[in-house]
Amino acid sequence: MIIPPGFCAVFARYTSNLPHPCQNVGGYELGAPLTQGDVDDISTALSIPYKAQLHNAPSSFDGIHVLEGQDGEPLAWDSSAGAGAGARTGDLSPPQVQGLIRKLTGLSGRHGRGRLFIPDILESQTDDSGGLNTTAMNLLQAIGNGWYQDVPVAVANVGNFVLLHNDSTPPTDVTGTLAEHLVATQRRRFPRS
Repeated sequence: MIIPPGFCAVFARYTSNLPHPCQNVGGYELGAPLTQGDVDDISTALSIPYKAQLHNAPSSFDGIHVLEGQDGEPLAWDSSAGAGAGARTGDLSPPQVQGLIRKLTGLSGRHGRGRLFIPDILESQTDDSGGLNTTAMNLLQAIGNGWYQDVPVAVANVGNFVLLHNDSTPPTDVTGTLAEHLVATQRRRFPRS
């Protein structure tokens, strides 16, 4: 992904119940260069909804990695502020069953929008058709709101939540997030021969 000057990419790092290292990524427009305090505040803001969703140990929120765009190589930051074990207990759905949060933009197609896959869906929160109950929807939407609203509120230097692209397309503003009512199924993809 290309991170232009004045933007950053935030990688939320966490461990699912397998245990398996996972991460979600989002971009932000910056009003000023980041400080370590800003990075710690971003990590703390994201840790709250992630820990509420994640199952108790071995699931955990592990902090963030940030790449800040500048001329030349991006500047790298790390923070484990807010890190800790997940808060939920109960029987989990199979690991490939995940919650899905859509990043909404004014564009259409997958190139113009993004997604966050979130593990640790409890069996008690799904029905036979893969629908999520209100509790699951609220937990997932809280993660989406954390990215879209909580981080910009918590950090003065952070502005709009954006999609960063792999080509020279300028970052696209995210206009909101939406937790999907149906679970998503992650599967391995094999390269085409």
